[in-house]
Amino acid sequence: MDPLSRLALIHDTDKWGSHFYTAAYHRHLARFRSRTVSLLELGVGGYNNPDEGGGSLRLWKDYLTRGTIVGIDLFGKADLSEERITVVQGSQSDPGFLASVSQRHGPFDIVIDDGSHVQADVLTSFETLFPLLEHGGIYAIEDTQTSYWPDFGGSTDPAAAHTVMTRMKSLTDLLNYAEIQVVQPEYRPDPVAHSIKTVTFYHNLVFIEKGDNTSASNFADGPGSRGLLRSLRVVQRAIAAGGAGAELYGRQARLLAKLGRMDEALQQQAQAAALEPSVPRRHGRLAELLADAGRWAEAAASFRTAIDLSPNNPVYAAELARVLQRMTDEPAGAYDPECPPECPPECPPG
Repeated sequence: MDPLSRLALIHDTDKWGSHFYTAAYHRHLARFRSRTVSLLELGVGGYNNPDEGGGSLRLWKDYLTRGTIVGIDLFGKADLSEERITVVQGSQSDPGFLASVSQRHGPFDIVIDDGSHVQADVLTSFETLFPLLEHGGIYAIEDTQTSYWPDFGGSTDPAAAHTVMTRMKSLTDLLNYAEIQVVQPEYRPDPVAHSIKTVTFYHNLVFIEKGDNTSASNFADGPGSRGLLRSLRVVQRAIAAGGAGAELYGRQARLLAKLGRMDEALQQQAQAAALEPSVPRRHGRLAELLADAGRWAEAAASFRTAIDLSPNNPVYAAELARVLQRMTDEPAGAYDPECPPECPPECPPG
């Protein structure tokens, strides 16, 4: 049994036993255990009884050994406060109140919504508190089954627009907004898209990790591509550390080409071919870059080298034919390595 589940056994909380959420929580929160962090939980438990509830707050206090724990409840439960635990009365449906709690007691590294489970309340809390969450923090929403229950403002239609689960499912598209922009450049996502790092679904439980999500699509090439530039820096550091092989030079060449730095790309790919002169793909990739640069004669020569090394590879033959077509502006035909198209028709095999 994981440490959080063991602690849940001695605290009055339904996070283990009724829901078995603690294993998932431990998976996502273990990295915070010995750090100085702040946790906010919406919903203290015990309903309108001022002496009931607080079990999960005490659980978090024991689990997060250097953590500060804040609980919010609609009912007054200030008497449940103790060292490292503060209970504040207010409604999770009030954005102004939530913002004031974050300003006074936050910013929070962890927010857990175990409050009313009413759709409008949960969504208000998320839209208010997630932007205020610390970078690298975790936002958890419990009991998401109420999305399908009308008594909690949910709907028997899983695609109903107003439910928590529909909103959470939409985050998976926002996580990939850069890919949508590849084919729809005018697409402007919800601003929250830029800070969604991961979205993880469990039975009745969702975790959203906040982090940088501003990398461009791997298909979004060009001088300003942050993702490509970051990758290039990593590869360059690896090469500078010494012992770099042809694969690293080839990878650097591909990144440089995508960034539009073709002269540098050709130099690096030529280096890769020089390091592994008997490997066909090194010459094939050099030929592709040369063709992209419009250096047709050099591209043809490199494709011929690749074909000599791999005579049964139809890709190199087809690419050479394409290059030769561009050179001569004549229809391309199949390439026979023993009788290239530039030979006269009477050229015999052999």
